[in-house]
Amino acid sequence: MDEDGDGEPDSFKTIVNDIPVPGNHENNGPAIGPDGKLYVPIGSSCDACGEEDVRSASVTRFDLDGSNQEVYARGLRSVYQLAFHPEDGTLWAADNGRDDQGYAVPEELNLVVEGGAYAYPDCWGTNGGRWCEGTIPLVTELPLRSSVDGLVFYTGNQFQSDYTNNIFITLWGQAMAPPEKTLSVSC
Repeated sequence: MDEDGDGEPDSFKTIVNDIPVPGNHENNGPAIGPDGKLYVPIGSSCDACGEEDVRSASVTRFDLDGSNQEVYARGLRSVYQLAFHPEDGTLWAADNGRDDQGYAVPEELNLVVEGGAYAYPDCWGTNGGRWCEGTIPLVTELPLRSSVDGLVFYTGNQFQSDYTNNIFITLWGQAMAPPEKTLSVSC
């Protein structure tokens, strides 16, 4: 909290402290949903394994005081950021793909639904892996090894109106897509 208004935090309050500490992937990008709940992506404990803790490689949901923890969706390896659509309240996440398959596994943009089972670790992209039956497919593939590090819905007025309520995605890393290819996703 910034009690004296100088732009620097004067104190911190822990809301949630009983979540897995991931091995290879961070717990990043919490967001407050239109339902007034706190959503926290929890990274996987390894690159490609069966998780021992059901909360690993998931999106969890809590009341704002940190109580009532639940797994909202599972099978999401390394979500860096969450974003809620400003009009319909749907939850979106970009999931960074596993690294052990060389350059075969793309990053993904997913529409995350309550109770959803996504593809990590055994299925990826539109054509990769195995045991995809019963999982929710990605919305679109993102460039290989691009590491999606930001996700936000545009609600401003600096750009033309076609961009309003569309998702902006920042990529960091290798981005194996050809430079002439532009990804456009309307949500």
